[in-house]
Amino acid sequence: MIIKNIKLENGYSMIETIIYLAIFTFISIFVINSFIIIMSSFWVTHSNRNILESGITSLERITREIREAESAIINENEIILTNDEDTVSFELEDGLINMYENSILIGNLTNPNMIVSDLSFASISTTESQGVKIQMTISNNNTNNPRSEIFNNTIILRGSY
Repeated sequence: MIIKNIKLENGYSMIETIIYLAIFTFISIFVINSFIIIMSSFWVTHSNRNILESGITSLERITREIREAESAIINENEIILTNDEDTVSFELEDGLINMYENSILIGNLTNPNMIVSDLSFASISTTESQGVKIQMTISNNNTNNPRSEIFNNTIILRGSY
């Protein structure tokens, strides 16, 4: 009787399996870490964009209304603009900039996820013109990436130059 020594050639050895699992684990950790970094970068960029968008759109609207106004009455966190047709006012309430037209709330100028912590108006008067300086600080509600931005603008009222 002849006994043949049969050696199986198919399949993986234990060492090969461990090496393949180690390589797969390393690649998986690298991919997941990269994904987490990309997502956190995306949320930071998204938050920054929302701050800038809120600041630019609200400052643009306030600027346009001031340019069309003939006179401005400035209080602490409020400005009242008048012209021939109506009265427009902007005021800071609960971290939001609200716009009123003839004492009726038109709407909020900022993103609800943003907080306006400072809105100040300063009157600029010369012998020939009248202007308004605006400064506002907008920050996000994100506790992981708190950020705030300061926006400034100076506007001359219509007909005062």
